[in-house]
Amino acid sequence: MVLLGLMGAGKSTVGRLVAQRLGVPFVDSDAQLEARTGRTAAQLQRDGGRAHLHELEQVELAEQAERTVVF
Repeated sequence: MVLLGLMGAGKSTVGRLVAQRLGVPFVDSDAQLEARTGRTAAQLQRDGGRAHLHELEQVELAEQAERTVVF
């Protein structure tokens, strides 16, 4: 399951609750992106623009989807 929305909309909060209820791991793509780049999503957007941030997010989500078991 992928939750999409604006920054601060509550995706991480809802995602954690849903994952807990379903008994599956929760993965925060912003945290994954920060671990990979050493910069927050806000910093990436500020420095490279919204389109650049979205490109990086798209790659992160695609790679996470490849590592995730679908049941």
